[in-house]
Amino acid sequence: MLRAFKLSGSAVIKRAPDEAHLPAVAERLRAALEQRPGAHLVMTGRAQPLQALRSRLRADGVDAAQQVKAYGFAGKSGLD
Repeated sequence: MLRAFKLSGSAVIKRAPDEAHLPAVAERLRAALEQRPGAHLVMTGRAQPLQALRSRLRADGVDAAQQVKAYGFAGKSGLD
C-alpha cells in the first residue's frame, strides 16, 4: 500500500495497547529527522502520546521545528 501512494520510504508501526508502540515511533522519527536536517515536524493526534513523543525526541537531543495539533485529551469536548 505504501508503494501505491509513493511512500516507499515510509514505515507502518502497529498501534499497541498502553502506547507500547511509541518508542518505535520515536526512533523512526529521530532517524528520519537526522537524515533531513532542517526538516519541520508536524504531528497530530491524541495529546498524551504527542507529549510523550515530543519529550522522547527532546531527551534524544532531536532539535526539529515542531507544529503540534492535539485532540482528544482528558476533559476536552467538541472541536476547537
